[in-house]
Formats: sequence, C-alpha cells, structure tokens
Amino acid sequence: MSGLRSWVAELRRRGVTWAKIGEALGVTRQSAWERFSGEE
Repeated sequence: MSGLRSWVAELRRRGVTWAKIGEALGVTRQSAWERFSGEE
C-alpha cells in the first residue's frame, strides 16, 4: 500500500469525507473515491 493510500485510509477511518480528501488533493470527490476507495 502506498503512503498516500495509507493516509487516505486513515482519514476515512476517522470519518473525513471524500469531498474533503478530494479538496486536499486538488481533485473532485469522485476522483478521490475512484482512486482510493478500493471499490470497483
């Protein structure tokens, strides 16, 4: 697991929204979810 992926997983565990994660990464909520959710 990449360092960034680990951080995103921890943020999600703490209840941080995909919108906030996307904003911090400079991408949309959808892009952040697609990249890091592990969902297909």
